[in-house]
Amino acid sequence: MKQTLKVLVFVGLFAVSIGASAEDLEKTINNEYKGRVLVLRHPLTADSLEYDASGAILTKSAEGPWTMFGRFQTEKIKLSQSELELKGHRLNYRFDEKTKHPTPFRDGRELKLKIRLSHPIASADEAREILDHVFAINPEDVVKSAPLPWQHYLAIDLKLIPDDKAVQGSNLPALATGEVLKGPDGAEIYRVRAGVTAPKAIYQPEPEFSEEARKAHYQGVVGLTVVIDKNGLVQDIRIARPLGMGLDEQALNGIKTWKFQPATRDGQAVAVQVNIEVSFAFFK
Repeated sequence: MKQTLKVLVFVGLFAVSIGASAEDLEKTINNEYKGRVLVLRHPLTADSLEYDASGAILTKSAEGPWTMFGRFQTEKIKLSQSELELKGHRLNYRFDEKTKHPTPFRDGRELKLKIRLSHPIASADEAREILDHVFAINPEDVVKSAPLPWQHYLAIDLKLIPDDKAVQGSNLPALATGEVLKGPDGAEIYRVRAGVTAPKAIYQPEPEFSEEARKAHYQGVVGLTVVIDKNGLVQDIRIARPLGMGLDEQALNGIKTWKFQPATRDGQAVAVQVNIEVSFAFFK
C-alpha cells in the first residue's frame, strides 16, 4: 500500500513539473513572438488556418494578394501538448508617398492559426523551427516566399541587393549598363533607344479595382517593369513601385492580357524591357 502511494505521489509531482515546464515554454514563445509582424509563407485568405508541424497546409484556402494576406501581427500564443495556436490580426499595406515604402495598417480582420503537433514541444528552439515552417522569419526567406513579381522589389526594399542587381533565380534580369541583356532563354532583350522603336499597345483593357480598394476609395499608380517579346506579348513582369490593397495583383493580372505591336530594330521585331504605369483612379 505504501509503495502504491509513493508511486502516485511521484507521478503527481512529475505531472506538476511537466505542466510548469509547458507554462514556461509558452511564456518564452509569447515573449519572443507576441506583437511581432510575421510573414506567412503562403498568403491564404481563410480566417482560420491549420498546419501540421512541418508547415504543410491542412486548410483548403485560396491564396490572395500578398499585401493583404501575407502578414500577420500576433496578439496571443497558446501552447498545449497537441497544438500551437496563434491569434492576431492581418495587416493590409498601402504605399506611403512620404517614405516611398508600403506601410502596414490594421483593418480589423482577425486571423487564427493552429499548428498540429506530432508530439509535445520540448524547447524554444523546437518551437522556433516549427514556426519557421509556417512563417518566413528572415529577410532572405521573405523574398523567396513572395510571388515572383515581388521578389526583386522586396530584395531591394529589405536591402539584400542594390537596385541594379537581379534576384538570383528570378526570370527577369536587371538591365545592365549596356543596351542589351539576355533573357532566361538566352534571347536578346533591348531597351528603347535610337535604332529601337517602342512597342505600341493595340489591346489595353483597364484592370479592375480590388473590392477592398474600391470600398476604401483608394487609388494610385502601380509601376511595373516588363518584357514585351517579339510577338507583342507581355512577359517577365515585376513590381517596380507597389500600391498595395490588392491593386498590384490587379495590375499584374490585367497587363498579362495586353497586346502590343512589337518593338523593332533594323526593321525586325525584337523583345524590349520597358516600364509601364497602371493607373487606378475614381472619376467623378
